[in-house]
Amino acid sequence: MLRMLKHFSEVVVADILPGLRALLAKELAKQGLNQQQAAAKLGVTQAAVSQYRRELRGWRIKLLTKDAKITAEIEKLAKMVAESGLASEQSLEQLSTICKLVREKHFTANPSRELYPGVELVEPKE
Repeated sequence: MLRMLKHFSEVVVADILPGLRALLAKELAKQGLNQQQAAAKLGVTQAAVSQYRRELRGWRIKLLTKDAKITAEIEKLAKMVAESGLASEQSLEQLSTICKLVREKHFTANPSRELYPGVELVEPKE
């Protein structure tokens, strides 16, 4: 079997960020924001929000919803985004915290073979 290497940053861009956006779009809907308002807060189009809410984008990271700590951090981020948008310094710091938490829980200590069978993730050097 051919071994495939993938840098963790690729996973973040391709799967984790879209997964977080999908979860944020759903959380913002729970807070009463329509698709256009959520799009403005997330810095994406209304069509993207529609796809996130229907799980046409960001569907791969179901593991995020299985972890109570990550879910709580996402809910916290959703409140920040509803108030000041995703581009605020506070929201970006929280987004970074969530990405680090996902890495620690699902890729560093316990690599996720479920999501990436046959792929060896390469960690960034500190």
